[in-house]
Amino acid sequence: MSDKKVVIYSSASGGTIVQKKTTEMVSTCQVLRGGKEVQVVFCDAEPKETREMVWSKSGKKGVYPLLFVNDEFLADFDEMRDMNEDGLLKEKIL
Repeated sequence: MSDKKVVIYSSASGGTIVQKKTTEMVSTCQVLRGGKEVQVVFCDAEPKETREMVWSKSGKKGVYPLLFVNDEFLADFDEMRDMNEDGLLKEKIL
């Protein structure tokens, strides 16, 4: 099992829905990873370059949360949920 870097980019000012989705994404990833670290980065507290990198790699500007593995975009919230229901998420984040 490799030690992939899992990062969820979110927005601290995104409101309750974004916060709820971020919490669910973190919980899902942590459970699948057996408690291994899942980093959360709040883009609105980061330099502009960070937001631009997230938007460039994901193709999703202003959509949060976004799941990255080893600095590559994997999924937004709905895509993550679908991957998990299909049993595909665990292999991607382990």
